[in-house]
Amino acid sequence: MITDRQQAWDFAKRWFLPEPRKWLSKKLVIAGLAMISAPFWEPYLRALFSRYTGIQATPSDGTAGWIILGLGVVVIGINWYVDRKSALKVDPALAADKEVIEAFFSSFDMDTLDLFFDYGKSMYIYMPVLYYYHGIQGVVESAHFHLNDLELEVEVEGLFAGLSKALSQDEYFHECSNEELQKFDSKRDIYRYPDAREAHENFRSGVYEGEAHLKKLNQLVKAKFPGFDTNATSEVAIAKRCRHESHTLGD
Repeated sequence: MITDRQQAWDFAKRWFLPEPRKWLSKKLVIAGLAMISAPFWEPYLRALFSRYTGIQATPSDGTAGWIILGLGVVVIGINWYVDRKSALKVDPALAADKEVIEAFFSSFDMDTLDLFFDYGKSMYIYMPVLYYYHGIQGVVESAHFHLNDLELEVEVEGLFAGLSKALSQDEYFHECSNEELQKFDSKRDIYRYPDAREAHENFRSGVYEGEAHLKKLNQLVKAKFPGFDTNATSEVAIAKRCRHESHTLGD
């Protein structure tokens, strides 16, 4: 699914491709500690080296280790200062966009949208998406909805447009044995009836367009708002749906 792949890629980048300044500080500290602790392990290494090569290695000077360790600590201090300064420089437009994006992502469950797109490629509507679609619609069509970042706005509106395009073809679908699914009606021959063909193509293109916009939106959000947690926003959306269903059943 989109979120799983994105999270795996984000983890791989943080682990294998850290920021150069942070990577340098870690390497300096590790190298410095290794050299300082040499008196504990170096005699065994020199003994093995001498045994198998016949060459007597000169003991290392611990001074260099302290210098390297000191440099590592200095770089860590610089990194802390740079990160703190960056955190203090809050762009008002970016902060406002983050609030809007949090409200938008809190209107739907990511896993449900992923399932809708997966089933949609086989011409099924995953019905639970309807509740979240109306939530998305409520946010996007709200008078307070505004994004300063044009890239974010394009992807948010593209996702909404893709979902709207696909779900507006519901009259061409019928119920299945699985109450959570509806399938494109096989009696609507897309090779004989132009309207059925158009509905079929619109649903399919809406699914693919919506999925592409969601994937791009995820990438932008992760880049522009480090630490943004789509799992947390999905939990908010699910909790809203549970409260809505409990009230509906109560009525």
